[in-house]
Amino acid sequence: MDVGSGSIRGKVREKDEDSIYFQVYSGQNADRYDESGIFVLADGMGGGEKGEIASKIAVDAFKARGNEILRSDVDNAIKIMKEAIEEGNSNIIQFKASNHYSEMGTTVTAVFYRDGWAVIANVGDSRTYVINPGYTIQKTRDHSYVQELVESGVITEDEATFHPRRNEISLGLGFQKGISPDIYVWRIFSGDHILLCCDGLWEPLHRVLENIIQMRAPCQEKVNQMLNLANDMDGTDNISAILFAPNVDLDIERFSKKPTVSTGTRA
Repeated sequence: MDVGSGSIRGKVREKDEDSIYFQVYSGQNADRYDESGIFVLADGMGGGEKGEIASKIAVDAFKARGNEILRSDVDNAIKIMKEAIEEGNSNIIQFKASNHYSEMGTTVTAVFYRDGWAVIANVGDSRTYVINPGYTIQKTRDHSYVQELVESGVITEDEATFHPRRNEISLGLGFQKGISPDIYVWRIFSGDHILLCCDGLWEPLHRVLENIIQMRAPCQEKVNQMLNLANDMDGTDNISAILFAPNVDLDIERFSKKPTVSTGTRA
C-alpha cells in the first residue's frame, strides 16, 4: 500500500490546528496476503480556544483502538469507529467544560480499509474522496450550511465554494452529546486512490484533484503537490491530507460486467 500524508499551517494562520494519523498492516494471513489500514484526519477549530487540542483528542480516540480496528471485519469496524467518535466527542466536551472554552471543536473523517472495502466515518466538512482517474469520483457529504443550500437547490456546488458562509459547519465534535457520524461502505477497485482532506485543501483544489491523482508519482509526492498548490491558490486555512492507494486486483470495468446469479423465479 502506497501512503502519503502532510499538514501545513498555510499563509495566514498562526498555528496548525489539524491532526492526522494512520496505521497500516500488510503481511501473510493464513493462506492469503492481507492489507489493512486505519486513516484519520481532524480539522480543529477554535483559534485561541485550542482547536489543535480538539483535533488531537479526536485522533487519539482512534489511535487508542488502532490495533483493534486493523483486526476487524467491516461490521465490527463500523461499531468501533462509531465508538471512537463518541469517545472523542465526549472527551472534547469534558475538556471544554474544565477549561471554560465554548468555541473549541473539530471535524473528523476516518477510513478503515481491508480486502477491497473501505469504511468511512465522517462528521463535519472534512472530506474523504475515492478517485479512480477516468472512472469515478465519490465523496462524503459535508455537514455544513452551504451543503444544505446546495441540496435545497438554492445554490450550485460551484457557488458553494465561494459562499461567505462556506466555513460554517452544522455538525462537529465537541458541541453536543450523542452525535452520529455518516457511515459509508465503498467497494475499492484497482487504480483507486482514497484521499482524506480538510476544507483548506478541497476548497481550492476540488476541480483538479483527479488531474493530480493521475500523476505517475508516489502518494507522498502527490500530497506534497496538493499541499503546495492549495497554499499557493489560497492559504487562508490550515491544509492537511492523507492519500493512499491499496493493492487491489479487481478493476471497475471487469466488476461491472460480472454476471449475476439467479436466486429463483419471481411470480
